[in-house]
Amino acid sequence: MKHLLSSELHVLASEAARIAEMDPHTRDYTLDALRGALMETVACFPVYRTYITEQGVSDADRHQVLKAVSEARRRSRMADQSVFEFVRDLLLTDIAAGKPEPYRERVLHLAMKFQQYSSPVTAKGVEDTTFYRWHRLSSLNEVGGDPERFGLSVDSFHRANARRQRHWPHAMLAGSTHDSKRSEDVRSRLHVLSELPHAWREHVERWARLNRRFRRSGDGRDPLGADAQTWPDANTEYLLYQTLLGVWPLQTPEDNEGWETLKQRIQAYMSKAVKEAKVHTAWTNANADYEAMLETFIDAVLDRERSRAFFEDFIPFQQRVAQLGLLNSLSQTLLRLTSPGLPDLYQGCELWDFSLVDPDNRRAVDFERRRQWLSEIDRLAAIDDACETADDLPQPLRSQALSERDMDPRTLGDNLSDGRAKLYLIRRALLLREQMPDLFAHGEYSPLTVEGPHAQRLCAFSRSHQGQSVVVIAPRLLAGLSELASVGRGDASEQIAGERSTGVIANVSALGPDAGHDHAPGPPTNRHAAGSSHGNIDPLQDPGWDETWISIPAARLEDVLGGMDGGAESRPEHRPGNDLGIGPETSPETNPETSLKRSTIDGPSRPLETEQYQGRQALRASRVLRRFPVGLLKTNAL
Repeated sequence: MKHLLSSELHVLASEAARIAEMDPHTRDYTLDALRGALMETVACFPVYRTYITEQGVSDADRHQVLKAVSEARRRSRMADQSVFEFVRDLLLTDIAAGKPEPYRERVLHLAMKFQQYSSPVTAKGVEDTTFYRWHRLSSLNEVGGDPERFGLSVDSFHRANARRQRHWPHAMLAGSTHDSKRSEDVRSRLHVLSELPHAWREHVERWARLNRRFRRSGDGRDPLGADAQTWPDANTEYLLYQTLLGVWPLQTPEDNEGWETLKQRIQAYMSKAVKEAKVHTAWTNANADYEAMLETFIDAVLDRERSRAFFEDFIPFQQRVAQLGLLNSLSQTLLRLTSPGLPDLYQGCELWDFSLVDPDNRRAVDFERRRQWLSEIDRLAAIDDACETADDLPQPLRSQALSERDMDPRTLGDNLSDGRAKLYLIRRALLLREQMPDLFAHGEYSPLTVEGPHAQRLCAFSRSHQGQSVVVIAPRLLAGLSELASVGRGDASEQIAGERSTGVIANVSALGPDAGHDHAPGPPTNRHAAGSSHGNIDPLQDPGWDETWISIPAARLEDVLGGMDGGAESRPEHRPGNDLGIGPETSPETNPETSLKRSTIDGPSRPLETEQYQGRQALRASRVLRRFPVGLLKTNAL
């Protein structure tokens, strides 16, 4: 407001001064006093804008203006603070009551002009400055979000959805947009860190020690000296590690071209981030020395030879967190597609998308691959309105058509790294919305009771309308059931207790990570891919799910996402080194008939039956989560 948007503020203050001169009770307020009061009020505004019109002021808008003016007055050191009362009455248009029409028109014009000013100031000050300075958990720094708010409890999530259903049933539900600071899948991955604070801290401290030799001193002193102030600063370096963790590919690049592309993306993002932060450099006042030192530091950190020790520690941890983040994304995708509102899908997010802020999220999308896989999903799921089959695809896509075993829902859930599971979930959920438009537009939202050892790790609700119901089951906070829970300061029980206390709905965690620590030294390769099941400790296989019950007053349900009927005993044993979850004696090569039977016979919409639990109908959580990582069920009205 003092520099980039000062002229607009001056226009507002000048108009306020002209209005003040029209009334003998307010004409003593000076232009300088009005400008200062308006600036302080905008700085304290808790939302982007209000929506005051000639129709009046809503209770919500009145509350926001009163809150902003009250805080501005508390912070101000002006001698005459009554100017804030005048500003308050102007912004609420209360001062125009009973006044001549020309006076009322000018007041309303000013109030509406103020709304147009507060939006860009908030965007520039919060999104484009604060979000690049304050990033203890950068996944919270999102447009419309609040970095101080670590998600919601399940109960709060249900209450928010019930309010949305009553008041805004057709509002948009977006995961990523053109303006996102990080894509939905990057945020889902970084959310996992809130469940692993001790392990995360230990790794960051270790990485900082390993990379200290790459920092440079701005004053020419030894960067390793105790009193040296080195660049980049610790805050920027911390953002770099979160960024690397969030965007690192599911398969680490092996070729120089892929590695260089990744490095360029990181360099471009960090260059933009420090300019937006405006601490050491800025778009309008660049510090070339700082930017050069940051670029040199990133080049050194991402040098596969010079940073061999860093990557030996970074890659295993990153891929374990990434594996948790994948099912984190699946759960959030399901919640977005089934909660009250209209779900929106940003281009590219049909599969995993690990993009950063623009221009990174403007990269070309491989629509042909999505088209191919969508055709395979439709054909093998026997969907009535299927897209073209493999025979209809142009070359070379026809030769790349996937087998029935590849597209089986159970196999998709066991092999998450290519993103087909997310595409399958989106396709099935959108088809259900198409088949039941009134249910998703007007259906009653009802939380479902979950009991048992993992009750706090499930979010479950139903949507019901005119004799039909849909049940949604999304796992959350599963890092405590994985091998990562025992990594870091304190024992596993202490770690899990800390994670449970977080209680954030954002952290709908995922399948167990690769548990191997004995990787050979040297640059990372694809053996660290997040899709690998080598040594997996799968939290969805935890026996506690067999004793976790979801109360559903229905005897029979249809599983929209498909898979075999049955509980834990029907799921193939997950053996090390086998991504399909099929033991050596039942591998596709040795028993192809068995592996194909599972997909061709047991397609989507398989039945599930509830059981009696404490005198009521309930479903074991394991019956759903061991078919596919999330649950979407149909039944009669509950």
